[in-house]
Amino acid sequence: MMVEFFDSFCPEKPTPPHAHHWVEASRVDRGAIFVCKYCLRSQWWPTALGGAMLLTEMMSKFGVEEGYDITIDEFPVAKKTLTYLRNIRRIGKVVKDGEQLARIIIAMEKEGSNVEEGA
Repeated sequence: MMVEFFDSFCPEKPTPPHAHHWVEASRVDRGAIFVCKYCLRSQWWPTALGGAMLLTEMMSKFGVEEGYDITIDEFPVAKKTLTYLRNIRRIGKVVKDGEQLARIIIAMEKEGSNVEEGA
């Protein structure tokens, strides 16, 4: 997963005027999903002490990207949620019709629940 160093501004447009910024969208898997208010990029960051310590240790040992990847592998619900949100963002860039996008998202939801039921 591609990760940028986390601060309050999204890397899409980090400077004023109209700077993009992160807002907490949801609590998932002992962490929080942050979504850019304007471009809908998303990131997950641990909020529990154990996850934060693991993230810090892995980033120190392996660098930002690899350390983040190692850490998020320990939080499968967060990883799945983040992948889902990123896929929706990518599809939304291509599909401009809101109704068609909604149908695609509903189909993704159904496919995801069928996979979980079959597991």
